Amino acid sequence: MWSCARKRDTNRITSARQRHKSLASIIFLFAETGNIRRIWGSNSDKSNSEAIGLRCDVTSWADQLNLFQTAFDAFGSVDVVVANAGINETGDYTTPKVKDGKLEKPTMTTIDVNLMGTAYTTHLAIHFLQLDRKPDDVLNSSAGLDGTASWQPAATGPMYSATKCGVLGMTRSLAYPLVQKKIRVAVVHPFFTDTALLDTINRVLAAGLAFVPIERVGGTIILAATDRDMSTTGAAWVLPDGGPLLRLEGEAIKGGVYDILTNRAMQFEA
Repeated sequence: MWSCARKRDTNRITSARQRHKSLASIIFLFAETGNIRRIWGSNSDKSNSEAIGLRCDVTSWADQLNLFQTAFDAFGSVDVVVANAGINETGDYTTPKVKDGKLEKPTMTTIDVNLMGTAYTTHLAIHFLQLDRKPDDVLNSSAGLDGTASWQPAATGPMYSATKCGVLGMTRSLAYPLVQKKIRVAVVHPFFTDTALLDTINRVLAAGLAFVPIERVGGTIILAATDRDMSTTGAAWVLPDGGPLLRLEGEAIKGGVYDILTNRAMQFEA
């Protein structure tokens, strides 16, 4: 998880340029400590960056709460949250195991990290993004890093695909109620990127295909997190290959009872 925060002072950060610079500091910290590869230009100015690194098990509510509280205590606010922790498929869901005549519980680690961990992060973000807010503050944002398995399920990863569809569904569901709290949400879906998460099987499957440069993933996260247009909240930002970035609005079944239910839900939330 990344969080972007500002120090509490009289000159509150409001411009997109300043927010970009703050977020770049956090990104550099994670890149340089080895958790992810560098996703910001090598010629960026880091001389004035300030960041804190903290080990966190995203499946632990206590660890995540401590992470958010540490950021808030250090900087006085939390402005942008990015849920980026994720792992590949663990175990073999399609091959049940029997031990001593009893069916064993399937491995749910992928669900715990990719979906439950993101749900914890998002819940904490909703709370901390509202602390120390001023009436004239710009919108605060929460973004999730998902994958194209939300749109094209991975045949080799049923649990992985389930988590990605779950994150997309959660983001869309949260979009309208969080407008009332001046919080934007977004989800970023990159195609394969050349990271340690890409295992041998997937590298073979993706042979000859254009990977998405990690720099573009980072840039898309920043774009999604700093877009002030509330009409784009809940949107999916998709990098399907090495080509253009796509912003997809949430499709839904419309007409008849579905429109009635949607309108009633919006009035209830208002």
